Amino acid sequence: MQSFDEAWASFSPGLPSWLRNHNHARQDEDAEDIAQETAVRALKDWASRRDGPPGPWLYRVAIHAAADYYRSPSTRPIPRADPDDVESLIAAGAEESAGAASAQATLEPVFAELLKLPMEERCVFYLRYFLHGTPRQIGAWLNKRTGAVRVLLHRMRKKLIGRAFGVSVNPVRNPGQPRIPDFQ
Repeated sequence: MQSFDEAWASFSPGLPSWLRNHNHARQDEDAEDIAQETAVRALKDWASRRDGPPGPWLYRVAIHAAADYYRSPSTRPIPRADPDDVESLIAAGAEESAGAASAQATLEPVFAELLKLPMEERCVFYLRYFLHGTPRQIGAWLNKRTGAVRVLLHRMRKKLIGRAFGVSVNPVRNPGQPRIPDFQ
């Protein structure tokens, strides 16, 4: 079996350009950061990988590192306005605050109904939508199966939408019927 140092030495030189060429990184700096994160993750999990060539496994680690990199709020691209155009910044701030007020008015009944849910469902809601946990992570944290967490999330969303907006949430919908909004 090949050592990590040997595998990484043959794999790492082309990783940043591979990430850029295959649209896994938006900028060269991001590609370098993702390559470093890939090295950290690969070294940590090197002993647990299956036998076989390390290349495909390392590419999979890199793809997951890239997805997590852009999923993180601190690395999402922020739309920038021209700082010299103060009027557009003020207008954008006014539109944003008006949008936030309407969003808050829409979500108030949802949060009121959320407080009426049992503690277990509120806990799952918090872990999923505020801490951005995956169903697998939530299941591990609460000692539940992943499928049970998914079912709980689905039923909870149906309850919240039905109670907050007075909508009958029917799992079977007609082709012309609008889709129930999701909180993701």
